[in-house]
Amino acid sequence: LEEGHPWGLPALRGAVAALHGGLRASNVLVTAAEDGAYLVVHALLRQGDMVVAMWPLPQRLVEVAAERGCRILYWRPAAGPGGRMAYDVGQLRALMGSSSPAIFPKMLIMAAPHNPTGFAPAAAEWDDIVAVCQKYGSYLLCDERQ
Repeated sequence: LEEGHPWGLPALRGAVAALHGGLRASNVLVTAAEDGAYLVVHALLRQGDMVVAMWPLPQRLVEVAAERGCRILYWRPAAGPGGRMAYDVGQLRALMGSSSPAIFPKMLIMAAPHNPTGFAPAAAEWDDIVAVCQKYGSYLLCDERQ
């Protein structure tokens, strides 16, 4: 009996890598969303780590970090132009840098497009989010639904 492709179909892994320039198919693991998030959180986070989480967020994404004993800080939306709820990257920057260097957040957990606000970062906002994570040495776990 053949096991199949536990890392995902090679053609799919290659296609995903091609979408994210600079990756090789060997850098890609294809999983179901819940399984992948669970594996990433368990591999990278330990008790006492700080995590910034977009809120509201699917409960499963935050619960695993909380169960690991992580401290959760919430990045909450605010009303933007026309009353539409949106996430301010400036607020994220302040939240990520609000701790002492010894305990900068180890991970940012987010979803985009976001449910229920519909927030989907523009390319420049994605660049800012990634730059904030790089500045503080934080992992970015994003449940993409595009």
